[in-house]
Amino acid sequence: MLFVIVGGLQAQKINDATFEKLVLKKMTEFPLETQFSIAYISDGEVMYEGVIHKPSGVERIDNADDIFEIGSVTKVFTSYLLSTAVQDKKIDLDDNIYDLLESEEKNQPKITYEQLSNHTAGLYPLPSNYLKYIKDRDNPYESYGEEQLVEYLNEKVALMNTPNKAYNYSNIGVGILGYSVSRLYDGDYRSVLQRKILNPLGMQSTYMSPMDVKENLVGGLDADGEPTVNWNLGALGGAGCILSNTRDMITFIKANFKEDQVLQRMRNKTFEVNDHLYIGLGWHINKTIDGQVYYWHNGGTGGYRSILIVDIERESGVVILTNVSGFHAKGSDVDEMGFALMKELGKE
Repeated sequence: MLFVIVGGLQAQKINDATFEKLVLKKMTEFPLETQFSIAYISDGEVMYEGVIHKPSGVERIDNADDIFEIGSVTKVFTSYLLSTAVQDKKIDLDDNIYDLLESEEKNQPKITYEQLSNHTAGLYPLPSNYLKYIKDRDNPYESYGEEQLVEYLNEKVALMNTPNKAYNYSNIGVGILGYSVSRLYDGDYRSVLQRKILNPLGMQSTYMSPMDVKENLVGGLDADGEPTVNWNLGALGGAGCILSNTRDMITFIKANFKEDQVLQRMRNKTFEVNDHLYIGLGWHINKTIDGQVYYWHNGGTGGYRSILIVDIERESGVVILTNVSGFHAKGSDVDEMGFALMKELGKE
């Protein structure tokens, strides 16, 4: 049974048959020892469910407190930090990042903070000097530190297209965003995000390095289902360094239901990709055919896959954290599962 204790009462929002169809049956398609930690909120009630694929079959477990890499869901928190800096009047969204970042190259294109956040800066997915610093392909960003990032910023930055003309998903773009906004607060990304975002929200089980996780860390699995190392994002932490659990992710979802100018700013449409997809600050925004608006982001690393979806109007949301590799052939099924659960929550 899919139950959670809320105020002494048992609440059930997605029935067993639906959960078995959407989650349990699909679990058999993933490697042994794959875990899914799932949480969703509807009508003010939170439900947690954990499942693991064992040789004997799929079993339910309590893993709401267990820690997973959330990958690029981190980008939402980096944009949260950006929106906080705007609220604190340290910058405007359309300010040129090179007004703060020193560069030896004097003819850099104007790139704004908003463009870094919504992937319209025209940047490539990765920096031009990335490959020459890879030392461990299982942990590809570990050796890309501040020195390497500054080297990149001091080059003539190559663009895929003119800024603000197209959506080009860019890890280097959001990595630069985290690096530059943190400097506004005289710190590095990890310390500033902790002070400005995680501590005020009370997200006490959210970390920015696997070395900080003392217990409950779920081991990642590679694309073949074998144990793999945790990623260290180096200077590109703002693009995907966070580790967390579903309890803390529900805390973040709940924060979005409150009257909060910083979080509301993130949900403003800043770019239209097509008729069905818009970009806010960090958020992807989808409007379904039945009129529901979803704010979402997914994530994938060498050993983990995740998705976070929020419906502000209905005050509902889903988070799925897994140790399915971002490179697994069926990794996109995690996203499909998240949207299918959201659809169930949206039914009258």
